[in-house]
Amino acid sequence: MGNSLWNLYARFYDSTVLNFSAYGELLARIEKEINPLEKKKILNIGCGTANLEKSVRGQEQNFTWIGIDQSEEMLSIGQHKLGD
Repeated sequence: MGNSLWNLYARFYDSTVLNFSAYGELLARIEKEINPLEKKKILNIGCGTANLEKSVRGQEQNFTWIGIDQSEEMLSIGQHKLGD
């Protein structure tokens, strides 16, 4: 997909992917693997709208998230969602 198509899809991304049970299961599995007490940096390549970051934010954190995505719109939505 071209960058502009991902930017368009960003508007519908959460309403689409959050309805798939496999996506929720994937987020839960990754969340279990992250030890929030370890001090480290986590690079999320293709972070989309920051769903993983948001799901882990409720835990005490000693780490830094770095999210990258080819869609500026996805990043903007993620930043808004996280209050960054």
